[in-house]
Amino acid sequence: MQCFISYVRENSELVDKLQEDLEAHNIEVWIDRKDLGVGSRWKRQVRAAIHSGSFFIACFSKEYHERDTTYMNEELTLAIEEIRIRPSDKTWFIPVKLNECDIPDREIGGGETLRDLTYTALYEDWDKSIERIVTEIQQGTPQPNQDIDQRAQEEFDKGSECQTRADEATDDPEEKRRGYEEAIRCYTEAVGLRKDFAEAYYNRAIAHDAVGNIAKSIQDLTSAITLQYNLPDAHYNRGLAYFKREDLDEAIEDLDEAIELQPTFPDAYYDRSRVWLSLKEWEKAMADIATFRSMQS
Repeated sequence: MQCFISYVRENSELVDKLQEDLEAHNIEVWIDRKDLGVGSRWKRQVRAAIHSGSFFIACFSKEYHERDTTYMNEELTLAIEEIRIRPSDKTWFIPVKLNECDIPDREIGGGETLRDLTYTALYEDWDKSIERIVTEIQQGTPQPNQDIDQRAQEEFDKGSECQTRADEATDDPEEKRRGYEEAIRCYTEAVGLRKDFAEAYYNRAIAHDAVGNIAKSIQDLTSAITLQYNLPDAHYNRGLAYFKREDLDEAIEDLDEAIELQPTFPDAYYDRSRVWLSLKEWEKAMADIATFRSMQS
């Protein structure tokens, strides 16, 4: 399970203590100062972390209300989008008061606002509030099912075997297609059993691409990236898929990310140069070609 913590900088000390207490209960915490790498595209990573997080903890305070601008408001907007599409009977958004303050009266749909969600006040009784948060998280976290995981892995392995046979069937286009379609069926079984099976989404995306279904390939690559952001191959292949669809800006964005995650990725430089050429960015294209060639020597 992973909890995203949203806060303002003025509350960093209290948030550090909150993080330590949650991690002491074996709860993984995503927090910007710890999880954002130097030079990373932080806005995109924050979006991915919120979307894939098991819980979102919003730390409200008088310092938050005193700020004229704060990126916490953008994080809350993204979180509210998630609230609207997640089941209403399962806790995901956990409001926390760090000191005496109001919860923002922001609409979350269905005639409700953030104020309609039950909050806990850490400043009133820290230990008891931590206990409440931990209990809520533990009760809302699905328990692992080894039987389901094993069945999902078995379907994934069968899909991989079918995909390998399809890759190797160079002389029979119809056999290749049948192999990829069977692989897609197996991967679909796998993700039906395990919704967080990033590798199955990734492999299914490659199989979809092989049979010419670019839209489904992009959809599956997006699912894989959402579940496990730091996958350079997923960004690379989604960039290629966007390129095939002539969505050039999106292609550049994903190829940029693939290179940022894996600077020694010659194919990403080469294919980014092709996109730059399509955009008539000649100097950038030549720079990428030069980098590609230097990696081949």
